[in-house]
Amino acid sequence: MENNICYSPEAFGLTELAEVDIGEEYTFDTVIAWQHTDGSIYWAHSSGCSCPAPFEEYGSVDALNKIATQADLDIFYNFMQAHYPYDWRAPALPGAWYANSLAMYNTIETAYRATNKGA
Repeated sequence: MENNICYSPEAFGLTELAEVDIGEEYTFDTVIAWQHTDGSIYWAHSSGCSCPAPFEEYGSVDALNKIATQADLDIFYNFMQAHYPYDWRAPALPGAWYANSLAMYNTIETAYRATNKGA
């Protein structure tokens, strides 16, 4: 799995910042965010059954979603809020955001702000 960005992020110059997976048994529904050695922040979503490998559809860093602007961060936020509003294993109160999704967003926002001082 050396050429899989999920299993070998370091081969792509990436370090994982955060991950959320709400897949049920024998499935995956995962978002991962990484920071590149150049400081850039990326994220991607992958889902499926147990047949494909997670993130096999991403063959390079260029295929990932880059968070370079506030608008990019907003897109990530909106995706997380729409796609991961609650954890099916422990549903939150109506209107509450899944804690791991919020923690992931906060981690990415902090990294973005540190990388883009003054943003």
